[in-house]
Amino acid sequence: MKRPAAILIGYLCVLTPVQSQDITLSGYVTAEKTGKPLAQVSVMLKHSGEARIEKYTQTDSAGHFQLTASGPLDARELCFSLLGYAARSVALTDMSSPLKIALSEKAIALEEVVIKAPRIRPRGDTLIYDVSRFADARDKTIGDVLKKMPGITVESSGAIKYNGIPIDKFYVEGLDLLGGRYGIATRNIPQQSVSRVEVLENHQVVKALRKLVHSDQAALNLKLKAGAKAKWVGTLKPGVGASPFLWQLGLFAMRFGARSQSMNAYKSNNIGKDIVGETRSFALEDMRHSADRYRLTDHIDLEPAFVNYIDEERLHFNKTHAFNTTNLWKLSDDYQLRGQLCYVHDRLTRGDFVKTTYFIEDSARVVEERNDMRTAENQLATALTWTANTDKFYIEDALTLDFSWRDVRLITAGTQPADQSANLPDCKVVNDFRLVKRIGSHAIGVNSHNQFSAKPHEIDILRDETRQAQEVKATAFFSNSNLSYALREKKLGVFFKGGCSLLLRDMENNLRGTLFGGLSDRFKSSFNYIHPYLKTSLEYRESAFSATFAFPVHYYRYRYTDKRGNVKRSNPLFIPLQLNLRYDLTPRFSLYASGQYGKEPVSDAYFYSGAILQDYRYSKRGIIDYSMDRSQSIRFGLKYKNPVDALFSNLSLSRSKHTSARVPKREFIGDYMVMSYVPTARDNGAWQVSGELSKGIGVLHGLITANASFSAIESALYQQGVIVPYGSDLLVIQSRFDAEITDRLHAKYELAYFRDLMRLKNGDADIENDRFKQALSVAVTPIKKLRFQFSGVYYHNEIAAGTSKDLFIADASVVYSTDKSWEISGSLRNISNRNRYSYAINDALSAVYREYAIRPRELVVSLFFKL
Repeated sequence: MKRPAAILIGYLCVLTPVQSQDITLSGYVTAEKTGKPLAQVSVMLKHSGEARIEKYTQTDSAGHFQLTASGPLDARELCFSLLGYAARSVALTDMSSPLKIALSEKAIALEEVVIKAPRIRPRGDTLIYDVSRFADARDKTIGDVLKKMPGITVESSGAIKYNGIPIDKFYVEGLDLLGGRYGIATRNIPQQSVSRVEVLENHQVVKALRKLVHSDQAALNLKLKAGAKAKWVGTLKPGVGASPFLWQLGLFAMRFGARSQSMNAYKSNNIGKDIVGETRSFALEDMRHSADRYRLTDHIDLEPAFVNYIDEERLHFNKTHAFNTTNLWKLSDDYQLRGQLCYVHDRLTRGDFVKTTYFIEDSARVVEERNDMRTAENQLATALTWTANTDKFYIEDALTLDFSWRDVRLITAGTQPADQSANLPDCKVVNDFRLVKRIGSHAIGVNSHNQFSAKPHEIDILRDETRQAQEVKATAFFSNSNLSYALREKKLGVFFKGGCSLLLRDMENNLRGTLFGGLSDRFKSSFNYIHPYLKTSLEYRESAFSATFAFPVHYYRYRYTDKRGNVKRSNPLFIPLQLNLRYDLTPRFSLYASGQYGKEPVSDAYFYSGAILQDYRYSKRGIIDYSMDRSQSIRFGLKYKNPVDALFSNLSLSRSKHTSARVPKREFIGDYMVMSYVPTARDNGAWQVSGELSKGIGVLHGLITANASFSAIESALYQQGVIVPYGSDLLVIQSRFDAEITDRLHAKYELAYFRDLMRLKNGDADIENDRFKQALSVAVTPIKKLRFQFSGVYYHNEIAAGTSKDLFIADASVVYSTDKSWEISGSLRNISNRNRYSYAINDALSAVYREYAIRPRELVVSLFFKL
């Protein structure tokens, strides 16, 4: 710990600015002739004789302004300007407080000019993107346009990031209609209905906490055109195709009024389009995996491996129907009620071939599988949220119900043939309540999160004329309630949060049939804890510098009970430390650093006393061990933004060390591979560096992006009675160029390179795989109403030393439209009718080769109506 701590302290010393006295400059601006206050007067702090603006603000409706400057004030001046009035400058040495400025009217003779709004313009903490300057005829939804905006990244999952950080909220006309499920909006709202996209930097959702609790998060807001408000707007997209019979249907309707908002969609297709992802939640609270939230573990796993090197739509053989409706009622200016309902029916088939090589001491074990999988899933999610957000208090109460029913049939041929079927229902009921009360420079809060989860999962396995049936029933109740207090005194903020969380988890496993060694396995257990905590953080904020130091105190009372009534307890107390630093060198350039050190809570995922079959070949044994992991990490980074030049970039470097209290264990028993843990402390380490660059090209109406990341991880696996250390390196480089070459020619080029390396520590040669991808798309518009589009993707995947698989897939489409309200299109996908995609990857002392069936040549004819 000494060395990371010394680095952090040194970094703090370097970044802490020289202390100087801050002076508040304030006053009023009026019209000289009438004496009436003038609003929106530009007030700029400059060095005398220089054009560079040091500080900037505007007068409010009462003509008042205020800004803070660091002394000394010699050779500086305040400049005042407003269209229709003569500009005026005042030397600070001549200033009396409060300053009273009178501006005289001045007629301005304007020459005839053509004014063209910039593509991106800053306004305080808000960046405004003009949608019309980024969109073209090929873009149907606002999500298509977001992908072209510098600084904004739309990931393949649909999640949105701004300059490398996930957005906190997604608003439409300033209202949180979707509550984190913003894929419904980005993939459906017509781009012609949106006038601009606003990025709200340093966005504090709770009004009562503004200027009291700082936020580094950004939110995104869609501003609609006048013609898209207070009336129903929608789209209809039916389509049919062949090879075999194909269909798609999309119906979308929205209405945004002054007092209510409504968004509704029904979609169905069997052409591989992912419509399930539209209902996924990207709320930061839902994505956190910490003591504040809880997720019941899935123990049965028949899911196919996720493939992120090829478009998932190429692999989806689906029949999917999805319906969602979201409605928001604005009860008053600060009160609102939101209701949401989503239903999905999804049937999938997938075929693949998998060859896995397990590296064992002085040998290797090879398993081949040819899988044919069919799944049927129904998902139902509902949510009702009431919110009051005023300057004095904030109240939110949300009730969410999520249900899913998933049936899986997986037939495997190869080294170990098997026929598996699983029934995997899930149920989750959540209530979140939050109250914040503002009292001057203080705020108090109450938070309560309560959740019930149930996963009664079943799996049935038939192999070699023997049968195994397993039931894993798990239920959990999790509650986390706390009181919080925030105090801001000038540059210093003090924050407390004290509360208690509770977990009650019951688990039962019933395995009928034989397991390895001819044994059956049945167990019943409970894992509970009570977790009182006090989280204290101190924040120092001065001008462009901020530092936050947090030292939460955690106390756990763990209790584990098995079916025989045996009880094992543990009562650890630990205090992890966290430090965050930020220094804005300029309004465009920021440096930040963070570090943390301390123990980690025990996970309930492995707290059971028997073995559970994950599938026909993998089994996982639990372990009753209260030993705690310890981690320490340090991270440095920088961010740069220049909205005027449409340039955004970020770079980060991190180093972490994780002392695990137990080492993963892998052993082969007959046909089974058993995963478990050995209670032995082990140090693991990781380096990670990543960077991203996004630059808009105004003259080409385009965008160029580049990002790269490299990670090096040191780990170990207990195997054949010994601990085997190994390392994993992953390098990813991606870039994209998207531009209008001419008015009639558009081109997009993408390049991606992936390299993963497994470093074996036993003297064997390292195992390395390279993957390379290129994609080119060209759209030609010979006449205004007709457009041809051609695209091709080339994959070069190394599957073994000196051996690679190459694949080229080409698509073509033609679009004819009479006006902006409708069009007809025909698309031919996978023209050369390629049928297999292959790649290899290394992970945890194993090498995996996968080969997937891809969708064949398909022709689809579609209509698109804007209603």
